Amino acid sequence: MKKLLSLLLALTLVGCTTPKAPTPTETPTTEVKAFYGDMSDFGTPKIFITFADGAIETLVIDEIDAENNSKIELGDAYAPDAFTAGTWAEQVKALETYIIANGIDAVLVDEAGLVTNEDLKTSVTINVSDYVTTVNNAVAVLNK
Repeated sequence: MKKLLSLLLALTLVGCTTPKAPTPTETPTTEVKAFYGDMSDFGTPKIFITFADGAIETLVIDEIDAENNSKIELGDAYAPDAFTAGTWAEQVKALETYIIANGIDAVLVDEAGLVTNEDLKTSVTINVSDYVTTVNNAVAVLNK
């Protein structure tokens, strides 16, 4: 009888001391969204953006020209000697980095579409008004 009672007690304790481990949940990932701006003389702005907790996490700015070419895909072949502060891709990268670090509202643009921020205007000399407008529109949509 003692053996039977000991066996029952042991089985009961084993059942109580081995709780099931919780099933881990997947960490939600931020989805990359694409937004297009209005067509201008330069092309159609296209941005890829991730947005979380009220801030831009990642940003890639591109522009599609009249022949449906991506300026990112064209790379250094796109107007290699046309810009004073580096290639189009270098200038857009500087703009993307600035926006991620400071927010889109920190980018100041004059009526010609040129940045007026002292810490940005030496590295970005291209017209960015369409990019800024497209990013602002994307943030407004994603911030709802």
